[in-house]
Amino acid sequence: MNNETPSRAGWRVARENPKLVLIEVSWRWSFGVAALLLLLLAGVSTLKRVSISDADWAVLRSFDPYKMANTVAALVVAYGKPLSLVLVALLFALAFLWMIAATWGRAATLKILRGSGTTATVTGLNLLRILLLLAALVVAALATIGAAMLATHFSSDPEEPNLLVYFSIVVLVLPVIVILWAVLNWVLSLAPLFALGEQGVLAAVAATFRSLRAQRKAYWSVSGVYGTIRGAGLLVLIVFGLAMGAVGQDRIIFALLVALLLLYFFFADLLYVARLAAYLQIVEKLEQLPVASNRLPV
Repeated sequence: MNNETPSRAGWRVARENPKLVLIEVSWRWSFGVAALLLLLLAGVSTLKRVSISDADWAVLRSFDPYKMANTVAALVVAYGKPLSLVLVALLFALAFLWMIAATWGRAATLKILRGSGTTATVTGLNLLRILLLLAALVVAALATIGAAMLATHFSSDPEEPNLLVYFSIVVLVLPVIVILWAVLNWVLSLAPLFALGEQGVLAAVAATFRSLRAQRKAYWSVSGVYGTIRGAGLLVLIVFGLAMGAVGQDRIIFALLVALLLLYFFFADLLYVARLAAYLQIVEKLEQLPVASNRLPV
């Protein structure tokens, strides 16, 4: 197996260790079910706090984007406080559940892949990922608010903001925020592979950056291979979904669409396990190099 590429080695490890896939599916799907239940509970709680008139319901059911947006905006302004409380409670509950599920799942997979792992470090890394997401959301919200203020400032009529200014700022800033968040989140998702022994959170993150600098081409190669496969799977899902949707809209078609979606989720989890194992092949090869050749340039 010495001539195997990391991508092929990762796929082999995933096929030979079905327990890894079972663990990944278990924690991800458990969180998904819990998240759906929380969203349902939040929706019911919100409807109890908010009074929606028959006219507003009619607009929401009309599927007119402009009218729906205005109605939703009016409801948010009228019931901003209760909606904010529900949203904050929902975000904290989802973050707490995700951290528990993700920590258990990643610690369990590390135990199989590396023989050991530090649960405390994995917990800290997952907490960093949550804080990073919250920071990205806050920055995105501030950027959107700032764009709205500038759009109003550069408009002759305060009631009619300059939409060109607003969308220009949003289109330029939001993608940058998303890209930065995605890159840093990806780095933190790799860091558990370095959470061994007495290493803490910062040590694991530092080791991750050193490994990325030393083997950037190998990491990008693995990401490209599995990203392409997952993209192809998503394309197949969309094509089959559109084909079945064109056939009809009865319960059987809906059940088949749900089954197809669940099958894709399982396939995506399988690919994630294989990709994680492929990354581990890169890490282990780098660890086996002599210290002198493993040292990074400054």
